[in-house]
Amino acid sequence: MYGNWGICFTYATWFALRGLAAAGKMYHNRLAVRKAADFLLKLQLDDGGWGESYLSCLAKKKKVTLSLCLVTQKFTPLEGNRSNLVQTAWTLMGLIHSGQAERDPTPLHRAAKLLINSQKEDGDFPQQKLLELP
Repeated sequence: MYGNWGICFTYATWFALRGLAAAGKMYHNRLAVRKAADFLLKLQLDDGGWGESYLSCLAKKKKVTLSLCLVTQKFTPLEGNRSNLVQTAWTLMGLIHSGQAERDPTPLHRAAKLLINSQKEDGDFPQQKLLELP
């Protein structure tokens, strides 16, 4: 199997930040962008990458109040808190769109370093196991 399916938070946040940037909404002028970028930055792993399990799509938290029932999804990291190169690239692009490079490029440099150091001699990247389906 070759390729990677978009999974929940990393994939969707990349697209959201890209769309908001196209409308001129960046970290410095839009709360939603700040929240999205800060969320992604909190998830950066020690090696500079990001990794999200397909279980994020299944994990739900339910909050019930007297007048409202909210069901929200919960981020689930890959087993072993390991990075996935495709998800790292998506997240890196999302943070670039948010204006992160102007704020603090260090997280971007860490992600880029992981991607560069993971590239094989022939220019390709290793295929990583993503789904641990039962």
